[in-house]
Amino acid sequence: MTTPPPLLDKRARQAHAALDRREKATAASGVVDLLLRWSGDQPAAPALSDGETVLSYAEFRRQVDHLARHMRHEGVAAERRVALVMPRGTPLVLALWAVLRAGGAYVPIDPDWPEARREATLAAAQPHRVMMAADVTRLLDRPAPDTALPPPDGRDAAYVIFTSGSTGTPKGVVVEHAQLAAYVAGVTQALDLAGNRRFALSSTVAADLGNTTLFGAMAVGGCLVVADEAAMTDGMAFARFIAGQDIDCLKIVPSHLAALLDTATPRLPRTLVLGGERASATLLSTIRVLAPGVRVFNHYGPTETTVGVMVHALEAEAPIPDGLPLDRVLPGSVVRLLNAAGHPVPLGAVGEVHIGGAQVSRGYLDRPDDPAFVADPLAPGQRLYRTGDLARLLPDGGLRLAGRADDQVKIRGFRVEPAEIEAAALAQPGVRQAAVRPWGAAPICGWCCTSPAQSTWMHCAPP
Repeated sequence: MTTPPPLLDKRARQAHAALDRREKATAASGVVDLLLRWSGDQPAAPALSDGETVLSYAEFRRQVDHLARHMRHEGVAAERRVALVMPRGTPLVLALWAVLRAGGAYVPIDPDWPEARREATLAAAQPHRVMMAADVTRLLDRPAPDTALPPPDGRDAAYVIFTSGSTGTPKGVVVEHAQLAAYVAGVTQALDLAGNRRFALSSTVAADLGNTTLFGAMAVGGCLVVADEAAMTDGMAFARFIAGQDIDCLKIVPSHLAALLDTATPRLPRTLVLGGERASATLLSTIRVLAPGVRVFNHYGPTETTVGVMVHALEAEAPIPDGLPLDRVLPGSVVRLLNAAGHPVPLGAVGEVHIGGAQVSRGYLDRPDDPAFVADPLAPGQRLYRTGDLARLLPDGGLRLAGRADDQVKIRGFRVEPAEIEAAALAQPGVRQAAVRPWGAAPICGWCCTSPAQSTWMHCAPP
């Protein structure tokens, strides 16, 4: 028997309507177009810095084009993937942009991953070529072939990021140029990024957390400043980095930030974007005491919907909640809070977050029929991504996250599927059964946990 939809009063209907901003979509420039624009408009302005070397927009584009011509000559083109096995740094940023400029799709792989995961990801990605930092240096030292660099199509893949998979193997999320462009345009507006000039790249590019500043800097003609390992693992070094590099904007996981602020002279940028996990009232209070004028944003969205689709700005005088809500959907996107029967939930009720619109990715690499992508029951012909996140509908049209509909957990902002760990355990000789479950009384790992309540069954590595 079909379950009838719940009765929604006027406020509930208005709240759901506020989560639909598909009609607010605006024309978005592709990220390659942004590079071409700023390198022409302000060639002498700083584009990339690693604390020692500073590349102007003109030099940045020259090196990107140089690498891109080599790649294009070697066959990198639309739908050809290039695996970038590099740590955070200038070579990675140059290579990443060069792949986009050549028309290919980059696949970021963290060299600090366990060897088995690197190999599994490379096998799944089937890249046209693999690049290391040494390859970037070598190609820059060689004359570039005279190869044309046509602009990519909006439907071409821009990057593939592998996330933890419930089937036991990582899943590659394919994000196209049009979806990336929609995100960059939307988040630039929602976070008012135009008021910032120096953006920190402080996380691994193997997850898309850092894409907010990586592409946000290019959106406004700012300078991307790459943080070294010390700055992101030591509180004093982090404070020196923020102050010495005059950082305006930082995107970071709340628990990581909390650990870095545990020092004698902490420093914060002018714009702070929190994402990947819940921000505690204790951390928010600390931020307000340290820097009352800092702009704090909560940013939410899974990789499958291109970095993030909702934000919330914490007003300077507003009471500090225990966990920030989300109340603004980026232009071009729609967020639906649905019950198990696919109906919108009443105010205060818990539903599963579904996301549709301009930022929903193509899907998973080589998995065209994955059930995570479903038809929109309220908009025929449209599709939604089922996030697995649970939330409550708030009267003002926003929502507050309320856990998961499955076993997935977050470790310092990284999605971890227990089933993937179980599969790895079962692959070991002599193991016939395995079960992985989170609990809250594990020892503090010292990197991401500031209290036993925040600790989990897995200790994470430094960023």
